[in-house]
Amino acid sequence: NFIATPTVTQLEKLFISFLTTEPTFKIVADNVIAFTKQGNSILWVDSSGQSFKKDLSNDNQNSLSLSVFPIQRETQYTLFGSEKALFLKEGETLYRLKGKNESPELLFENVTQVTFSTDGKFLAVAASSEIWL
Repeated sequence: NFIATPTVTQLEKLFISFLTTEPTFKIVADNVIAFTKQGNSILWVDSSGQSFKKDLSNDNQNSLSLSVFPIQRETQYTLFGSEKALFLKEGETLYRLKGKNESPELLFENVTQVTFSTDGKFLAVAASSEIWL
């Protein structure tokens, strides 16, 4: 088991803490703006807009073949989903990160809440006064 926590300052380092008898901390990545956990891996977007995956069981890291996202400073970002369906919320706007040579797809604006179904097959989005599946 581990806990992934960004430092207080945005665009800094992503640390993980392994919950053992003696908790240890380890730097996973630098310049992280948003991250999510997928199984035994961490997925993140860095300040250049690139997305990455690190397998925590063997420390293998690779760049994901996804579109580069133009990052704006002083903006809140949230990353969620999986390697096959990765979503980035920028402020109140929701995007789907697509293939390497494709632009990110704008899905919704004025988003107030986003959640996946427990089986991960459906995405529920609350935008303005509407809820979308």
